[in-house]
Amino acid sequence: MKRALMTLILAALILIAIGCQKKKPEDLLAEADLKMRRGDVIGARIDLKELLNKQPLNREIEAKAHYSLSRCYYYEKDFIQARAQLNEVYKILGPKNQLGQDSFKIILTTYRVEKQFKEGIKEAEALIKTLPPDDMFSFELKCMIADLMLDDQNTTGAISHLEELVQAGKDHEHRMPALERLVAIYAAQKKFDDAIKTYGDYIDKFGDDKTRSNLIAGQAYYYEQKGDIARAREYYDNAVRGFRAVIEKTLDKGEKADLNFSLARTFEIQKKFEEARKEYQTILEKYPDTIDAQPARVAIGDTYYMEGKKEKALEYFQNLLKFNPNDQQFNAVIRNRIMGLMRERTQTLSESAPTTASLEQKEQPKAPEPTR
Repeated sequence: MKRALMTLILAALILIAIGCQKKKPEDLLAEADLKMRRGDVIGARIDLKELLNKQPLNREIEAKAHYSLSRCYYYEKDFIQARAQLNEVYKILGPKNQLGQDSFKIILTTYRVEKQFKEGIKEAEALIKTLPPDDMFSFELKCMIADLMLDDQNTTGAISHLEELVQAGKDHEHRMPALERLVAIYAAQKKFDDAIKTYGDYIDKFGDDKTRSNLIAGQAYYYEQKGDIARAREYYDNAVRGFRAVIEKTLDKGEKADLNFSLARTFEIQKKFEEARKEYQTILEKYPDTIDAQPARVAIGDTYYMEGKKEKALEYFQNLLKFNPNDQQFNAVIRNRIMGLMRERTQTLSESAPTTASLEQKEQPKAPEPTR
C-alpha cells in the first residue's frame, strides 16, 4: 500500500515538473509562426507580444520575433505598427545583416502600398546618408527610390535618377539593377529605340566578356519588339557567338555554367526550345555542382510548358520529384509547377466537356419536312 502511494506521489511530482518547464523562445516563435500559417493571425500576434516581453532574449530570436510580428500587422494592413516592428529588426541586426536589409525594404514597400511615395523616399534618403556611398545595400535603396518616383508619376525624375546610378556604380553588380529598371521604363513606354540605345551605351562604356552578349541579346529582343526581325536575328546570332566564344575560353566552372544558362535563356526568348534544353542539359552534365544546376532542371520543364507540351512538362516535373526527395525547398517549387499544370488540365477538361444543353440540342430529332 505504501509503495503504491509513493509511486502515485512520484508520478504526480514528475507531471508537475513537466508542466512547470518553460518552453524555449525558439519553440514559442515556431508555434507563433505555425499559427500565422494556419490563419490565426490574432493568436500569433498575442504569442509574439508575450515572447517579446520575456526579457532578456537572444538578439537573433528577438529580431525574428519582431519580424514575425510585423508580418501579423502587415496582414492586418496596420502598416504603422508593421513599420515599427521592422524598424526594431533593423536596429537589432543592422545594415550588414540580410534580414535587417530585407526589413527596411519591406518598410519602403508599405509606403508603396499606402501610396505614401514621398514619405517612403524621405525615409530611404535618410537611411542612405548613414551608409557608405558605394555600399550595395545603399544602391539597392536608391533603385527603390526610383520605383517610388515611378509610382508617384514622376517618370522623368526616375529616369534621371537611374541614369545617375548607372554612371555612379563601381561595378556591374551596382550598375545592372539601375540599368534594367531604366530599360524597363523605356519598354513600358514602347520607346524601343531608347531601350536599345541604353544597352548600347552601356556596352560602349562598361561592356566586357561577362556582360556584352547578354546586353546584345537584350538589344535583339527590343529590335524584335519594334518589328525589325532581320536586325533582331542578326543581334541574336551575335549574342550566341559571343556566349560560345567566352564559354570556350573561361576556366571557372561556375562562370561557364552561368554563361550556358544565359545562352539557354537567349534561345528561349527566340522560342528555340530544343536548343535551350540542350544548354540546360549541358549544365547538368558538365557542371552539376554549380548553383545553376537546380534552376536548369526546373527550366527544362518550363521550356516544355512554353512550347505548349503541357503533358510532357507534367510528366517531367513528376519524375523530377524523385530526383532529390530530401530537398524540401526544391521539391516545393516542383510541386507548385505540378499543381498549376493539374489545375490547367482540369480547367481544359471542364471547358471541353459537353454541357447538358448541348447534349439535348444534339439529341433533338429534326422536324419533318412540311408536306406540300
